[in-house]
Amino acid sequence: MDSIMNLWKHTKHKTYYIWYSRSEYPPDGKRIPLKTKDFEIAKALLRAHKADWLENKLIDLKGRGKFVKLSAFYDEYKQARTDKTKDTLRLDRLAFGKLIESAGDKTLAMFTVRDIDHFKTVLTVQKLKHSTINTYLRRIRTAFNVAVEWEYLSKPLKIKMLKEAQRLPQALSKDEIRTILKYTLKHDYEMWRVIIFALYTGCRRGEIANVRYQDIKDKSVQVVGKGNRQRSVPLSDTEELSRAIGVGDIGFVFRIGPGQNISRRFKRIVRALGLPESIHFHSLRHSAATFMLSCGIDLAVVQKILGHTSIRTTEIYAKVMDEVAKKDIQKLNFE
Repeated sequence: MDSIMNLWKHTKHKTYYIWYSRSEYPPDGKRIPLKTKDFEIAKALLRAHKADWLENKLIDLKGRGKFVKLSAFYDEYKQARTDKTKDTLRLDRLAFGKLIESAGDKTLAMFTVRDIDHFKTVLTVQKLKHSTINTYLRRIRTAFNVAVEWEYLSKPLKIKMLKEAQRLPQALSKDEIRTILKYTLKHDYEMWRVIIFALYTGCRRGEIANVRYQDIKDKSVQVVGKGNRQRSVPLSDTEELSRAIGVGDIGFVFRIGPGQNISRRFKRIVRALGLPESIHFHSLRHSAATFMLSCGIDLAVVQKILGHTSIRTTEIYAKVMDEVAKKDIQKLNFE
């Protein structure tokens, strides 16, 4: 225990700290200020801190996770997620593989926050993007939450994401949209239908792929989004959208296959037209949100249409409009 934490006195300020060893908090250890210059008080605080640390360790070890290694847990976890997409399962596999590579194949109960911190450091040194690292962290966090549900652990592991530079979502210009629609109307009519639906509703690819005619009624469509949350999306009366939806009583509206297939087909269209590589199918959702706001639809209404749990997410599109306005104002002249 003494090798894990000890008292440390600041040479200048003469105040005491609890010093965690590098083995406990790699790579450089950790200092906790006690805000006292009294040695006896500092010793008492250290004893209390050690007691809390030991109690937390014992609580963790009460779960069945003390017998289950991470690799074995992953095998079980993987079997419970057979309903997920191939892409989701691939990211799960990568996240677990990199975690085991970083921290070793420990039992679940032996994993701590410091292992996660070391994991972040390793991936950062490997020059992975923060967004990629956070994707892995979310996968691991979800898995450890399931471990709590399965009673392998008594409490979830606290996993904090890395801070990412906020990037504004990319909305397509009207010219780019017209180019894509003109091309698909001639060469890939089914994708034209899908793209029109995406632009008028802001729905995600998976939501679109699963829309059935029986979900459409009273000028709205019921879709199931993230977190298995159902929402009602209003449908415009425009002739273009009506043509894209078509007529039917039952069955899937779009004969497009799995959601991932939509992305691949859309990307082929983008490349065939020589449009920027940064354009993806999800860009249509960004475009829909931006144009909804530009048409004067209230922010709270757009939030409901898109299925955002927080209005802060929707507010990002207002920032996109601001950026567009800054560019458009440059076109203003009176000559």
